[in-house]
Amino acid sequence: MKDFYNILGVSSSASFDEIKKSYRKLALQYHPDRNSGNKRYEEIFINISEAYHTLSNEESRKNYDLIYKKKLSTFSQPVTPYLFLKKFQDIRKFIYKKGKNKISKNALYKGLEKLLSDENIKYLLLKSNKQILELIIIENLKCIKFLQSSDKEKIIHRLLILANNDNFLTTLIGVNSKHTETKYNFTTIFYKFTNKIKHYLINKTNL
Repeated sequence: MKDFYNILGVSSSASFDEIKKSYRKLALQYHPDRNSGNKRYEEIFINISEAYHTLSNEESRKNYDLIYKKKLSTFSQPVTPYLFLKKFQDIRKFIYKKGKNKISKNALYKGLEKLLSDENIKYLLLKSNKQILELIIIENLKCIKFLQSSDKEKIIHRLLILANNDNFLTTLIGVNSKHTETKYNFTTIFYKFTNKIKHYLINKTNL
């Protein structure tokens, strides 16, 4: 059974407007007309369209949810890539609500570092599709604006590994990193961690 909520990057309680907004964003990015000949993007677009058509219709979504929730209930603590995304979204919402001067930068760093542990990154690389990885990276880039420079650098190191050497995701990290107040060179960081990324790619199949 395909996880349509995971595919669209929304929660199972998402409103129709949230589903529609996410679909439009993803459809625009992965539409075949914009990615001619890219078979991987074509497959992603098909899944996105299937998910939207199912979840945007009240009756079909109700039928889907009956099976979806029953499947989730068979696990005491279901772990999915979307669960990680939800945690990062919750952190971002919390710190944006509190404001820069009312949060513990150290606690924020520790929280992000824990979620981006070696074990969790390996899991995400094995189980996530590209759009979920992208959304997770975006949430982290929003959060690290509140961190000290040294801690920002450490989180960006983790995000580069999570990018899995994908040109789009790596560029996304690089471009957004330039908008933070860090004093390090992104290119240096990228090449410094190339070997570590390769290590993950080689060993992730051994999990």
